[in-house]
Order: sequence, then structure tokens, then C-alpha cells
Amino acid sequence: MNKKTPKNKNNSWAISFSPLLRYSAIFCLLTLAVILAGGAVLSAGQMKKDAQASLASVHAQTSQRVKESITLLESLASLPEFYDPAVPAIDKVKKLDQMSPYFGYLMICYVDSDITVYSDGSEPASLASRDYMQQLFSTGENQVTDSFAAGADGVTLNYTVAVPLRTPQGNITGCLFCSIYFDEVVDILEQSAGINGSDATLIGSKGQIMSTTTDMPYGDPIMNELRDTHLFGTTSDKLQEQLLAAISGDFWSLTDGSPAYTVYQRVENTGWDVLCTVKLATVFADILPSLLLVSGLTVILCIGLMLLLRHYIAGQMKVVDVLVHSVEELEKRFIKTSAPMTWISTRSSA
Repeated sequence: MNKKTPKNKNNSWAISFSPLLRYSAIFCLLTLAVILAGGAVLSAGQMKKDAQASLASVHAQTSQRVKESITLLESLASLPEFYDPAVPAIDKVKKLDQMSPYFGYLMICYVDSDITVYSDGSEPASLASRDYMQQLFSTGENQVTDSFAAGADGVTLNYTVAVPLRTPQGNITGCLFCSIYFDEVVDILEQSAGINGSDATLIGSKGQIMSTTTDMPYGDPIMNELRDTHLFGTTSDKLQEQLLAAISGDFWSLTDGSPAYTVYQRVENTGWDVLCTVKLATVFADILPSLLLVSGLTVILCIGLMLLLRHYIAGQMKVVDVLVHSVEELEKRFIKTSAPMTWISTRSSA
């Protein structure tokens, strides 16, 4: 029997639970790390779904607004009362002024073949200096402009959709154009992207920032912002080439210290691009309460398991203690019994 085996005050065999506590704590920490790592992986997958859902919503609503504007103007342009140059311009203007608020536009205007716009109560003004008007009259194609400052104050931002007026013979006699509220597009971005906690940005045909839900300044090139961001799997130059070529795509980046996932797509009938970005911190924060709940339950289970093991081991040690005491008693009896027999044997030999 090993006399160095530790015993407690009651002369019972003792065991240290420190290793059990230490290993249980290590196991608990590893489990928590796995839970958090799993949460990060799930967040990465959710980022893609949220970004794609936001892009689909923003793209659909923006494209629909442009498409319905083109459809409305083309329907009006097919009427003789608008394409016939013999009809007085003021009559056309009065009808269009009544339609503007009904269809939710800032304005619907008539422009004659001299690229002069007419309005009720104001003098006619020339729009010949506008690039989109030059493009329309030279190509005869519909035009959708980037946002620009217009109106009487010269600071009101809007988007313009213009279609040519043609006679049955195909001669261009003027055009009709409508202006979409700038704030309306911002609302589309905020409502569509905000549902999934993403950020949406509308990029113009020249790569400039037009409308955004972030704090990026209006009119600045988007490439300036992206060059200050660490991109993964692509570069700002390659990204610019894809945007100019109207190629849809996605990329990962490190934005404000948080991994981010961005998808982008060209808006139909325009030269615009929509970018939707979702940050890992945003998605992870949404599932963090669930992860904390699971982590808390894991800690409780680990503590409960440790207590059960301690209780079980303590019970087994009592059994061992009883067996040890039995062995000690047998050893003592054996010694007592053996001593007289040894003494008798010695005398007989003598």
C-alpha cells in the first residue's frame, strides 16, 4: 500500500478537482469560440442573401420608375395633340401641367423643334445647351439623364426622362420630358435597402455618386471612395471597367474595419448602376442575441456537467475508501496472526 497517497482529515482518500475544473473551463471556452466562429460563418452567408435581396428590390423599383416614365411619355407622344406642330404650345402645356401632379412628377414639359421649352405663365426658354437634348434631337432616341440642378432656383436636383415627338412620317417635331423628384429616388434606396440593413448607392453614367443612404458626398467619383477601401479579389480599376461595361458582379471589401459584401447591377434604360453593401458587423449584431443565449446555455450545461461529474467521482471515492479500509483491516489482522506463529516456529527449531 502506498503510504504517500493523500488523505483528508477523516483519514479518507482525497482527490483534487482542480484539473476537472480547469479542463471543463477550457472545453467551455472552446465551445464558445466554435459558436462565435459559426455565427461569423452564418453571418457571411446571410450577408450575400441580404445584399442580393436589397439589390433586387432597389433595382426593380428604380427600373420600374424609369420604365413607367418612358411608357407615359411615349403614350402622350403618340397623340396628335402633342406631336402636331399646328397645335398651340400653350394648349399642350396646360394639359401637361394638369397631368404632372396626378402622375407624381415634378414637371412634364413640352419642347418644340427649336429645343425651346414652354411653360404656363413664363417665357419660353432654350434648352439647346443641354447635352441630353442634343442627343435626343440628333439620334431620335429616348434619354434618361443623371441627376442635375434645374428649376427656377437652379439648385433643385432631379432626374429627367425625355422622348421625341414624331409625326407619322417620322419627322421629329419636338419632345416631351418629365422630371423625377430627387428625394423620391432617395426614398426608394432607403426603403428597399433599409429592410435588410444594407447601404445602397446610385451611381451616374460618369461614375459619380448621385443618391446614397451613406454619408458619401454627392457628385464625388465612386472610385475615389473605393480606392480608400481594401478590396478582395478585384481592384478599383477592374471594377470601374465592369461598371462601364454594364456587367453585374460582386466583391468583398474591408470597410471601416468590418468585412463587407457588395453587389452591383445596371439599371435598365439608363446609364446608372446600383450598389448594395452589407457589413458583417450589421448582420452579426442581429444574430448576436441568439448567440449569447446559446453561449449562456452552453456555460450552464458545462457547469452542470462538472457538478455531476464531481458528485459521481465523490461517490466512487467513498466506495474506494471503504475498500481501502477493508484492505487495511485485513493487513492488520494478517500481521497480528503471523507474529505468534513466527515466534513458535523459532523455538521449535532451537
